[in-house]
Amino acid sequence: MPKKVFKMGASTDVRRLPEICDWIIEGQRDLELYTLAGFIEPPQPWKEVFKDVPKMLDGHTGNFGLHGPIPPLASMDPDITEIVLRRLREALDVCAEINATHMVIHSPLMSLGAPFPLAFTQAMILNPAQDLLGKVAEMAQQAGCMVVVENIFDIRPDYLVSLVKSVNSDHMKVSIDTGHA
Repeated sequence: MPKKVFKMGASTDVRRLPEICDWIIEGQRDLELYTLAGFIEPPQPWKEVFKDVPKMLDGHTGNFGLHGPIPPLASMDPDITEIVLRRLREALDVCAEINATHMVIHSPLMSLGAPFPLAFTQAMILNPAQDLLGKVAEMAQQAGCMVVVENIFDIRPDYLVSLVKSVNSDHMKVSIDTGHA
């Protein structure tokens, strides 16, 4: 049986993509652009920052996604929820424009240490996040993109899995990032 060779992919800022683009395409390596995550403040508008990506990645067949913004996905404040939805919609619009197949966002479960009691977690985190993520899944479908909800501080992956399942969308999945675990 032939041994499968591990190919390293890359996670980088879109402005550094030209430096590694040939390496990505030659090896058909997986790529994640994290510019929208907020680690580096991208110049506005976002679409302008990413406009050359399809041309740079012409011929690329590996997995290609964006790390989306990291806003609070569970808020009881409708004004905050509106801003969060706008930011995620803008990011999904970028995904559609540059042919990204998926966008990673972080879990709303942010308790460090012992998890909150289930009743609190349900009322203050899971219920508002479910409503918001349902809307995000609809936006992802319209963008032709998958949203992948990734653990960050979760110590109970079953809560995250249940939350994403409750959205009941083929356009939303769970990712367990071992670097965050």
